[in-house]
Amino acid sequence: MKLNQKIPIKRTKKLFDNTYKYKAVIVNVFAGYFRGNNIQFVQEKLKGVKKTGMLPIWAKTATEKDINFSLELGKTLSKMTDYSIRVENPVISFYTNNEQDLKAVTDLDPDSVKYISLPERQQSMEKDTVYVKKLDYGFKITMGRTTQSHSNFLQWCQANPGKIRMPKRCFADFAEDHSWGGGYFYVKDDKTLTMVKMFLGNSVARVDRVVKLAEN
Repeated sequence: MKLNQKIPIKRTKKLFDNTYKYKAVIVNVFAGYFRGNNIQFVQEKLKGVKKTGMLPIWAKTATEKDINFSLELGKTLSKMTDYSIRVENPVISFYTNNEQDLKAVTDLDPDSVKYISLPERQQSMEKDTVYVKKLDYGFKITMGRTTQSHSNFLQWCQANPGKIRMPKRCFADFAEDHSWGGGYFYVKDDKTLTMVKMFLGNSVARVDRVVKLAEN
């Protein structure tokens, strides 16, 4: 896949939303119109803006180029089927598994593309899988919300060095009586994973298999 060389590239280790390999982050002053991914609505609003010259207050700095780019983006998306977008004005995040669709969207205006995210390697990425370069662990555990301290689990981890690799943030969350989740840690093998599930139960939000990438 030949992408515009001026666009920054970030490397990812797992699928976005457990579904998509590719992501493009696009800065667009009319991003708000794309919320909900109703392309017919987008086109109607933009054509109205172009005809009347009346800009919404949140897009008062928009130029003719911005309008035309947004129209072309809507037209391009209307030809696609398997993709997803997420809008955080003024940014549109575009997700796809199709290389041609990624290229079509980012070629419209490379200067508007903040960055593109691609897999570590152009390989077949699988669901519920994290790809790493150096860690020799079998699973990645992502925590959900907790409403109690898990001090017994922390004691078990300290008594079994090498079985768990845990960042300081996650360790601190386990020591608290309440946390909002989002922390993660790595588990060595299936046997250790069974113990983790016994200690943490429903506090575990997600389990991803870890695949170590071969050295070049």
